[in-house]
Amino acid sequence: MRRAWIIGIVVSAFALSLTWIAPDVRLFQFSTVASLAIAMLGLNLLTGFNGQISLGHGAFMGIGAYGAAILVRDQGMSYPIVLVVMFLICFGVGALIGIPALRLPGTSLALITLAFALAFPQVLKKYGGLTGGVQGINTPIDRQFNTPWPDSLTNDQFRYLFCVVVGIIMFWLAWNVARGRWGLAMMSVRDNPVSAASMGVNLARTKVATFGMSAGYAGVGGALQMMIFGYISPDQWALALSVSLLTGIVVGGLGTIAGAVIGGLFVQFLPYYSNEISQSAPTVVYGVIIILVMILAPGGVIGLLRRFAAWSSGKRGASRSDVEAAEVQASFPTEVDDPVPTATGL
Repeated sequence: MRRAWIIGIVVSAFALSLTWIAPDVRLFQFSTVASLAIAMLGLNLLTGFNGQISLGHGAFMGIGAYGAAILVRDQGMSYPIVLVVMFLICFGVGALIGIPALRLPGTSLALITLAFALAFPQVLKKYGGLTGGVQGINTPIDRQFNTPWPDSLTNDQFRYLFCVVVGIIMFWLAWNVARGRWGLAMMSVRDNPVSAASMGVNLARTKVATFGMSAGYAGVGGALQMMIFGYISPDQWALALSVSLLTGIVVGGLGTIAGAVIGGLFVQFLPYYSNEISQSAPTVVYGVIIILVMILAPGGVIGLLRRFAAWSSGKRGASRSDVEAAEVQASFPTEVDDPVPTATGL
């Protein structure tokens, strides 16, 4: 069994066991981490693996949250089915936004998604009959699931367990995509579009499909946040959320699957501890910590861990050239263990 499988199984088992170990307050926070990590995973597929920058994934989370709330409130739809529906809807919206950006210069997608993120909260407030306007939507947990959960679990335990199970499924799917032919196509488009096209990679289809998948992941993360909080409002999906998602994947590690988990923990807990350090200027502490992370770990936390693993393996007797080669490999942002020799036809 490969090391990645072993690590994934151990981490998944540990995350599931927290349901019966951690207090409810922590489970609520970890549930939020899971929802953010799923959204960041989608953004990392787009930015880290495919090389496209988006500043509007907070808006896609909002679409997922509001769509889920409306389906639960008006249709009484089962929540697991809602997640599938919101993934498909956000996938379609993301693909529609990505299509016109193909004909525009390099930074066009970032600007389009930036405009989308700025306009989305205002649209929610404008159509208050459907979205609740500035008052938002309240969805008690007893209306989110059609079947009762075991009496032995509290609300926070059940919501956390549900988020972890969904997260494990989404990470497993992303890991398989990243290490397969489609992942190789995405990275070839990111590294050298001309060479990718010469090998038969359809650049337009790869970019649009990756953006749609990324938006779908963000929609699932937003729908989970609706379940966690039981209440949503337009201001939750402002531009600051999109910036936080982008910051999280950079800190966790671009082009890595596990980096999304680190990014979720970073975005969820760093503001709290920054406020503990300095209540008068928490944003200054937040910014300083981000700067230090970027200086000490330019490849993100996962990149730092890989370099440490390369150094420790070299210390056990490898030659200097082997260590240097391992460090270079550790710093390369890819999750493909056995890349296929060609991407022809993708």
